[in-house]
Amino acid sequence: MQEELHKSGENQLSETDPDARSMMVKGTESLVGYNIQSVVDDEHNLIVHTEATNVNDIQALAGLAKSAKEILDLPDNPGEPIDILADKGYYDATNLAEVEALGMEPFVAERKSKPRQAGGYGPREFEYDEEADVYVCPEGQELTSNGRWYHQRESRGGRAQTDRRFQRYRLSNSICSQCPIREQCLSEAARRNRHGKVIYHHEHAAALARNHQRLQEWPEVYPSRQAIVEHPFGTIKRSWGAYFTLVRGLDQVDGEFSLLACCYNLRRSVSILGVPELIRRLKGRTSPANGPLPGLGGSLEDFVATFGAYLLLVSQIKPPRPIFA
Repeated sequence: MQEELHKSGENQLSETDPDARSMMVKGTESLVGYNIQSVVDDEHNLIVHTEATNVNDIQALAGLAKSAKEILDLPDNPGEPIDILADKGYYDATNLAEVEALGMEPFVAERKSKPRQAGGYGPREFEYDEEADVYVCPEGQELTSNGRWYHQRESRGGRAQTDRRFQRYRLSNSICSQCPIREQCLSEAARRNRHGKVIYHHEHAAALARNHQRLQEWPEVYPSRQAIVEHPFGTIKRSWGAYFTLVRGLDQVDGEFSLLACCYNLRRSVSILGVPELIRRLKGRTSPANGPLPGLGGSLEDFVATFGAYLLLVSQIKPPRPIFA
């Protein structure tokens, strides 16, 4: 097994399913399986795009936004901003910047800052002055940088995924040592080693700041996320009983959930339009990538029958593992 790990370049291997990975799901809880990414529209709760992955959400947002933009054929400069809502699992400065570059406005829940003692100052209390290129602490002192960019390889979701670039902004210990709340502001290690305050400035820190500003200015936008994106998962898992996969392997799981997503969209479209209107609109329509839309080239009844047989099979099989991370 060690030889297989070395050849693959991975740091973990599942004997049951070589493509599956152990991922954190809640707090310290983890499971071995797959992570389903999806993009859902806010008007009709239809699944625009979906893909199965074996890593966590952190690096997925920009790719999902780009795929959705291509599928919907959205212009580079739409008349109205397109909002992208995502939970804190997608909170990543680089991805936020890439989503903005697509002409979209991300509303991504922020990760909680590390707890600090009462009366102390955390990083968000330090204001960045872009023109002067300094951070200003709440006591009015300026933290400066030497202008050098540092690199740190980060490992997330079970594998190294991103090269983080940042600058360090420092305040000398001679100044911090005179501060009346230094014990609350500085870490114990910094005080012991006589180091001043340090702020790490990500290369896309401005994207984080803009995301924070949007969340503050339009607090009513983000709370709608759960009602939008969780609607399909609630139907697929709770109503249809698809808590698990029937296949193994990343490509196979991706294909299985794509089938479920297609079925969900069909059922949802029936609820929105009704069967006669749906058939009328879909006749003759094609998918640029795959030709005739699944099940609609010949008999819609055949497609529905296949879907019904699939759900019956799901209900009769003992779950081998969860489908979602």
